Amino acid sequence: MEPVEFGHSLGPGIGFNLLVSNTSKHRDFAVSVLGAKVLHHSDDFSVFSLSGSIWMIHADHTYKYNVLYGIATQAETAARAGGWTVLAGAQDKPHGLREAVILDDDGYVWVPGVAI
Repeated sequence: MEPVEFGHSLGPGIGFNLLVSNTSKHRDFAVSVLGAKVLHHSDDFSVFSLSGSIWMIHADHTYKYNVLYGIATQAETAARAGGWTVLAGAQDKPHGLREAVILDDDGYVWVPGVAI
């Protein structure tokens, strides 16, 4: 499925992207350890499902051109208010999601996304 079609297929709710250095390594973890089903896998991007939830991972390099837009979503606003680091403010993406990029205290990069 093309990225735009996939993004629009997600519907309501919130989804998360994890930014990782190696999508194949994380795919193996999600399948072997978590028991996830792989819906899509490439060196750039993977999609998993488990118990009715869907989540995605992106290779670090796929986010290197994201820019700040300053569109405040609930997650971005809460992260800023809580003192966490917002690496990229919420922005509308071509694949149909509005996403922000937030760093937690353990160094994990969270990318909450909602359908636009």
